[in-house]
Amino acid sequence: MKKGCLCGADEAGRGPVLGPLVVACIRIPDNEPLRKLGAKDSKALTPAYRERLAPEITKLAEVRLEVLEAEDLNVQMGEGTMNVIEVRAFIRAIGALVKDGDEVFVDAADVDAARFGREIGAGLGAKDIRITSTHKADSRFPVVSAASIVAKVERDRRMRDIERALLDLAREKGIVVGPEGVGSGYPSDKRTVHFIEKWIKTTGDTPPHTRTRWETIQRLTSLKNTRSLDDFG
Repeated sequence: MKKGCLCGADEAGRGPVLGPLVVACIRIPDNEPLRKLGAKDSKALTPAYRERLAPEITKLAEVRLEVLEAEDLNVQMGEGTMNVIEVRAFIRAIGALVKDGDEVFVDAADVDAARFGREIGAGLGAKDIRITSTHKADSRFPVVSAASIVAKVERDRRMRDIERALLDLAREKGIVVGPEGVGSGYPSDKRTVHFIEKWIKTTGDTPPHTRTRWETIQRLTSLKNTRSLDDFG
């Protein structure tokens, strides 16, 4: 196998009920520039530091993003599992950059990390590459850390745009939203759940950018259908 570059792939936004899933792949000759930059697992960095590092990473490396909006996920969840959706997104992101001789490192989104790697390899076809798929790859390999940073910064940027759009639309519909805003989009975020509850109570429907097939949303819409609006929320 001829000597190639390193590719790293990771995602941001697998679990939220609002907003997109972002998969990032980066390709770079070696890890040293990323180490010098201070690339670490995006979750271990402050938002401000991630924002500073992301453009520096794009200067050092080739970058490919695959973005699946909530509406895309709603359609695709009707056709397959989240694992299948992520494998396909990783294949598209990696396949756009990888070349024969490259070594690919992936932060596995499947409980079976080896299976996740095999499925990506099968999707990439006959390329002469080696794939390492493991959990917590974003904290073990700088090339994956860098991908996690780029993916997280892109998702955060898109969520800020989504929040502004939803707040504008809420005002038009007479939905009173407090200073807590829309929140992070995750089902564990009470601000997000409260916002969606208010929206459903007022309009009878979910807000745009909602992953309607997620369990949290199914539960909230079920509550709307089984309780009077006065009791809901």
